[in-house]
Amino acid sequence: MQTEKNRGVRLIVIGLIVFLFGMVKTTPSYDTIHQWMMKKNGIVCEPDFELGNICYKDGEKIISKSAHFQNAAIYATYEKDYAFKNGEETTFRTFGILGLLFRMEDGFWWRIID
Repeated sequence: MQTEKNRGVRLIVIGLIVFLFGMVKTTPSYDTIHQWMMKKNGIVCEPDFELGNICYKDGEKIISKSAHFQNAAIYATYEKDYAFKNGEETTFRTFGILGLLFRMEDGFWWRIID
C-alpha cells in the first residue's frame, strides 16, 4: 500500500517536472512574438538606409515606437506602443505560453501577468 502511494507521488512529481520543462522549451521568443504582433495588427515596415526601418499601419506612418518584452521562463509578454504622424497613439499587448500567442487588453489579467 505504501509503495503504491510512493509510486503515485513520484509519477506526479515527474509529470510536473516534464510539464514545466515543456513550458520553458515552448515559451515564445521575442522575435516570434514581435513578428506575430506586427502581422496580426497590420504593421508593415520598409527598409530605409538613413533611418533603419519606416513602419506603417493602414497607410499611416508610425513616427515613434517603444516596447517592453518580458520572458518569465514559462510564459512571455510583449507590449508595444506606437505613435502616428496624425497624433494618434495605440498600444498592442501579446501573451505567449506553450507556443501559443494571444492578444491581450489592458486590465486586471494583463496587470497580473505583466
